Amino acid sequence: MNEHGNAWMAVVNVFAASKKAGSLWKNIELELDIPDRINVVADHDAMFQVIYNLVDNALKFTPDGGYIAFNVTEDVQSGFVTVKIRNS
Repeated sequence: MNEHGNAWMAVVNVFAASKKAGSLWKNIELELDIPDRINVVADHDAMFQVIYNLVDNALKFTPDGGYIAFNVTEDVQSGFVTVKIRNS
């Protein structure tokens, strides 16, 4: 895995840690739909901050007993990666 792939996995791992911590105190159901491997060429710090902010907001505004779904898809043909976070 190249440097950019490692950056992506770091962001995913932070999300996983954050969601686990948030779900413990709010009884939030969590759903992750992330490919095993994905290539992303992006600024690690900027990507981390965007994902962190989205997850932080989802945790803050998801009611007790709600859910957060995190989905990542890659369109190899276009070269785009889509990140979706939805909550109840």
